[in-house]
Amino acid sequence: PSIVQSGIAGTDELIAFAAQSESSEARSALAGALAAQGGPEAERVLDALSRDSDSNVQNAAVYALANVGSRESVNRLLEIASSGDSQARSTAISMIANTGDPRASTVLADAIRSGDSQLARRAVYGSHGGGPEVESALFALVENESADSQLRRAAADMLRQRGAEIGTEFLETAASGG
Repeated sequence: PSIVQSGIAGTDELIAFAAQSESSEARSALAGALAAQGGPEAERVLDALSRDSDSNVQNAAVYALANVGSRESVNRLLEIASSGDSQARSTAISMIANTGDPRASTVLADAIRSGDSQLARRAVYGSHGGGPEVESALFALVENESADSQLRRAAADMLRQRGAEIGTEFLETAASGG
């Protein structure tokens, strides 16, 4: 068991020390340990770490929140995926697709439409279980001739996997040089 799980005397003090440490490595390591612990107190600290000024700490907290998987942690992931720091937002987009939360489809569709290629790419690759709004965003991306060609191909491939003919047609046309 981790030090957090073992109930060792002084655990709360250790958590407080790491959370307030100037070392981003210590704060990132804390996020990983808290993911294993779970529970309201861990989520409270992870929420704070997800707002850290260091992007590596934010990312570690996003991964940890996804591993906790509680309603509160998913709410925070959705919040980050909708408006967080660019790197943390991109990571959260990747993570929310696997939460099973129905609100994830709206966030994924918004990311696909965002105009940010990195964010859209993460959302496209995570959109396998998305609802109709995701499919609509994928269609729009495939039809957007000014969009990045690799991103359009990824969207077409996802549509093909979902059984949409436009995905297959686009990929066949692209393969033939058209």
